[in-house]
Amino acid sequence: MQTIFWLILFVVLVVIEIATLGLTTIWFAGGSIVAFILAIVGFSLPVQIVAFLVSSILLLVLTRPIAINIYQERSLRTQRA
Repeated sequence: MQTIFWLILFVVLVVIEIATLGLTTIWFAGGSIVAFILAIVGFSLPVQIVAFLVSSILLLVLTRPIAINIYQERSLRTQRA
């Protein structure tokens, strides 16, 4: 049951990310994959939750600045008249 929860959470977060394109939920989708893998292996629910939170926060802190720089480089800069 826990594995299905993490998989559903991943799908929901990815759909939200695709709909908004705001780089807000993708980090938590990554955390849900980590928790999903731990659920498959057989870790307890508290361990899965802690792993979800820690991995999501680490992904957010470590990769968001890089992703934002890449995203800004691809956007077209215009001049105001």
